[in-house]
Amino acid sequence: MYTYVAQELPEFVQRYFPISSERRGISGFSMGGGGALMIAARNTKRYRSVTAFAPISSPVGSGFCKSAIKEYFGEDDSKLANFDTCHVIARNSSENADFKMPPGFVDFASEDAF
Repeated sequence: MYTYVAQELPEFVQRYFPISSERRGISGFSMGGGGALMIAARNTKRYRSVTAFAPISSPVGSGFCKSAIKEYFGEDDSKLANFDTCHVIARNSSENADFKMPPGFVDFASEDAF
């Protein structure tokens, strides 16, 4: 899914619609919001902005996501870290002093149990 959203879909849209690749943004809701943040963190030069509504931004730390994630990635948490926004930002920040997320907006409910 990462390759589709981060590479294939933007290339398709760029090819068939009159858009500017210089003004590309990404957004999502819930797990998709977490995905939007993670994709923006892994591709900081590609997106001008990122918006996430109620994102699951750290599935590694979420008991709610743990069983589903284990089904997809198996027992190896190191694979999962590449798809966990908090891990990606922490790793990129420590490896690259110039790391900078695109401007964004994150909206979440303070009473949400997840």
